[in-house]
Amino acid sequence: MQLFDSFDPAPFHEKELDVDAEEYIYNAVDEFPLKKPLEIVIYLPPSEVNDEIEIALKKAIMNHFSYKKLLNEIELKRLLQRGRRNLLIAQLFPF
Repeated sequence: MQLFDSFDPAPFHEKELDVDAEEYIYNAVDEFPLKKPLEIVIYLPPSEVNDEIEIALKKAIMNHFSYKKLLNEIELKRLLQRGRRNLLIAQLFPF
């Protein structure tokens, strides 16, 4: 449960990762070359491990970062549109 944001009301498999967990993963990934596939290993007490938990954790982590990627793509698109608009305005109305 340390992985997930305790204030997120979404169902388990769609939960947001805790900010500290997300930051830890980002920082850990920065230490490796981008061209190599990485694997996240999560250690749990044996009493808490089963196939259902494993699948749910994988899905939750993938959903979280897929959603973050989508948000970044949307923000990049907006930034590029704003830049093009400002460039056009600057060309039409030079000072």
